[in-house]
Amino acid sequence: MAAENILETVLKEFSALAAIPRPSKHEEAVGKYLLERLSALGLTVERDPIGNVIADLQASDGCENVPRTIMQAHMDMVCVAADGVDYNPLTDPIKLIRDAEYLRAEGTSLGADDGMGVAIIVSVIKSFVDEPDVKHGPLRAIFTVAEEIGMFGAKDLDVKYLTDAHYLINCDSEDADDLVIGSAGSVYIDFTRSLDLTAPRGAHAFRLTLEGLKGGHSGLEIHTGRANAIKVLAELLSTLDSEGGAVEIAAIKGGKATNAIADSAEAIIVTALDAEELTPIVNRFADAFNRKYGSIEPDFKLTAESVDKPASVIGDGGNVIKLLTELRSGMIKMTTAELTETSANIGLVSMDDEMLKVRYFPRSSVDAKLLEIIDEVRSIAARCKFDVEARKPSAAWTPDFDSRLAQLMNSVYARQNGRSMNVKVIHAGLESSWFFEKNRALDIVSIGTTNEHIHSPRERLKLSTVPVQFNLIRETLIGLTANV
Repeated sequence: MAAENILETVLKEFSALAAIPRPSKHEEAVGKYLLERLSALGLTVERDPIGNVIADLQASDGCENVPRTIMQAHMDMVCVAADGVDYNPLTDPIKLIRDAEYLRAEGTSLGADDGMGVAIIVSVIKSFVDEPDVKHGPLRAIFTVAEEIGMFGAKDLDVKYLTDAHYLINCDSEDADDLVIGSAGSVYIDFTRSLDLTAPRGAHAFRLTLEGLKGGHSGLEIHTGRANAIKVLAELLSTLDSEGGAVEIAAIKGGKATNAIADSAEAIIVTALDAEELTPIVNRFADAFNRKYGSIEPDFKLTAESVDKPASVIGDGGNVIKLLTELRSGMIKMTTAELTETSANIGLVSMDDEMLKVRYFPRSSVDAKLLEIIDEVRSIAARCKFDVEARKPSAAWTPDFDSRLAQLMNSVYARQNGRSMNVKVIHAGLESSWFFEKNRALDIVSIGTTNEHIHSPRERLKLSTVPVQFNLIRETLIGLTANV
């Protein structure tokens, strides 16, 4: 099939997904669509109790003894919008904008992570259904739920869907030239505290707003040194407090997703400082930020505006500031090969009428490091009078440098594109970690189209990489039948 035809075929599948709202934990509609779509192609399809879609395509005649290959992607997406964009992720479709080189969305994240993986898998399956004479072994497609908020679909997938397979192709990587053979483990950590509201003591109230930061993926882009808006806001509040402001917090929020570097944050505070006293402190802070991050965060904007004094503030706001300043955020340790080993991200801070919540997301390629961080943050939480809950960490996916699947896929790619792939281990959470933990005999790789600025409103897909991935997967599956 010509590259242009492949692109249009895959984009047609992707457009259908983009029309269905699918934030994490709201995959019912997209799961129903995929169940019906794959059933119409003649596959045996089921939906497990947590919403994962599992579809089997029987082997071509004579290929029944070829080891089963799983193709896997997740259905949910990180739903974020640019500041000022009216967008409801539960009801609004993604509006696609296409030019000669890229596909993007109008004011929101695109959802190519991982809608493009889903669309390519469906398209590859359809190509085999349409060409029954092309040889392939038994295939299984697994589309999981809630990857972006904790990999719950992969974590809770029944092991029976993995034990009868030998190969697994995860389609959730972000660069078409990369062949991923290992990834970091991670752990979701929640800090909470009930609000003990009290009347403010200070005379003046201000809204502090930080915006214009780059944000981005908290694993793949954590090594770039980008600023975390929540962390910066906490440092500003600490600065004001230390300069006599006696900061009281009436409201605080920041970040857009747990696994995205926070690109904006805001607080309403009450303080003894008036505007003439507060403004030069804020300006000095902004100048210091620009000296530190100017080349990395050129669009940073910090504003302070007077507002009506609120009726109540958090009774012990100092401990909120202390928690956010003491939590490490960003790259923590590099490996000897100059890859990120361990990192952490303060992804979200929010409060309602009763509770203040902070979402924290460490990653590491060394499982023991995650356990150390859990112990560390429990100690911080106790000092700052927060409750803390750490979920079960996902294990690191240990690389197999002798992987038959990786070797075959790399040779197929080289033959198709005239160059080898970048075989690598990445500092990002992939569902492969859970599949590896459930069945360590699986030969696993992860690939994907080139998706830029994921988890942000600037997300875009490089269109030329779509046929590349389609052909790579299809030819690899055919190649696995070579010894039959």
